[in-house]
Amino acid sequence: MLYVNPTNSGKTYNALKCIESANSGVYCDPLRLLAHEIFNRFKSKDVPYNLVTVEERRELKGINVPLTSSTIEMINLQKQVDVAVIDELLMISDQQRGWAWAWTHAILGA
Repeated sequence: MLYVNPTNSGKTYNALKCIESANSGVYCDPLRLLAHEIFNRFKSKDVPYNLVTVEERRELKGINVPLTSSTIEMINLQKQVDVAVIDELLMISDQQRGWAWAWTHAILGA
């Protein structure tokens, strides 16, 4: 499924609803703060969720955690998931927000 709509039209909201109801999923974006926001949103709902960014890893040990929030360059393409959300794709041309190979691998891997 691909959500392409104007700003504030519910794209991320709908995508997160898909992840929440999926058996496995990953949310990734170019901004560490957004990855944290999504991680905290699910954590507040007591949904087991991992966070993986360049600066930080918060991974629950000892249990299967099928959901992860990460920055675009940290997406694990070896792990197969039911739902992959790639948010803020408009930043693909911003050299300060991830590398071209990371975006390309994330898009093609998803």
